[in-house]
Amino acid sequence: APDVLKEVRGAGTDRTPAQPARK
Repeated sequence: APDVLKEVRGAGTDRTPAQPARK
């Protein structure tokens, strides 16, 4: 599940506004 890791990494930064809950 590399997609999930990538999404989490994007959420970690302020670059993925689609995953603000993971912040």
